[in-house]
Amino acid sequence: MSEEDLKSEICCVMANIVSARLTTAYGGNVSSRLPDEKWIWITPSGLFKGSLDPGSLVKLDLKGGVIEGEMKPSREAGMHLLIYEARRDVNAVIHCHPRFATALGIAGRTISPVSIEGAMLGRVPLVPYSMPGSRRLAREVSHSVSAGVNVAILQNHGVLAVGDSLESALRRVQTLETAAEMMFIAEGLGGPTTIRAG
Repeated sequence: MSEEDLKSEICCVMANIVSARLTTAYGGNVSSRLPDEKWIWITPSGLFKGSLDPGSLVKLDLKGGVIEGEMKPSREAGMHLLIYEARRDVNAVIHCHPRFATALGIAGRTISPVSIEGAMLGRVPLVPYSMPGSRRLAREVSHSVSAGVNVAILQNHGVLAVGDSLESALRRVQTLETAAEMMFIAEGLGGPTTIRAG
């Protein structure tokens, strides 16, 4: 895959997240890198995320320095960069605000393994609230996903998923939101039962 292909895929994934109502119009951010590279491409701050083009993305080194791009990078860039530093196996990071999973975080809860898909996500930590874009949030999130955890719910904020590719990270976001919706429905039917994958 070339860098141009990667940039196009980031824009496509971001558009899919918006169209699937997995985030708000201006919320969420996506980044990715080619394996073993010392840079990332990340979505910009302050633009409608449903219609980004490759020219609006920003290329950063792993210290946060701008290599290429005219726009301001996402204010959550520090969170993305600390994850890449902590996890060499991660090549994609997605942060978004899906309704059901975000609502769980607002209630101070995380996902329970109520379906095969949900159980396959493994442990999903609830990251304590910190101001969006803050160094504290970046540290809390990167610590939470540094031990083999691939999905986290950010209290009163949204969710985050990582993967070895954009596709795998997106699948995890979709799976988390589906499992969260199932939990909400089951609560109204008397409460969910949990399972184990395996």
